[in-house]
Amino acid sequence: MSFKKIPGQRLGIVCSDPSAESMIALLGGQAHSDVTFSNAQKACFSEFYGYKFDSSMNELEEAGATQNMFRHVQRDGLRVMGLLSRYLDKGQDPVNLLATLLLDAGYDTAGLDPEWFEEYEKLS
Repeated sequence: MSFKKIPGQRLGIVCSDPSAESMIALLGGQAHSDVTFSNAQKACFSEFYGYKFDSSMNELEEAGATQNMFRHVQRDGLRVMGLLSRYLDKGQDPVNLLATLLLDAGYDTAGLDPEWFEEYEKLS
């Protein structure tokens, strides 16, 4: 099995899923390392990790807080891959697997494109 197309490649970026790709194309996003996140995803990270971004911060303070927040995101992403890697087939997209598990477990995946799941099932 070859590695499948990663969402965002049509924009020349890497992102989490096709819906994030669409939001980034429309509204822009925040890049960290080689992955671009939508503004909505950054807001979710901010809420989850307890970072407050407000108009009283200067650009340097906001950049530092953003960098620190993304360090937490990166660390947790590596931890998740450490867990998932033993269950992945060679070339399988780990984000699609995780999204499929969330869907199967009954989580609200309304923001995710159902065709993305179907496309991966057909290619597998």
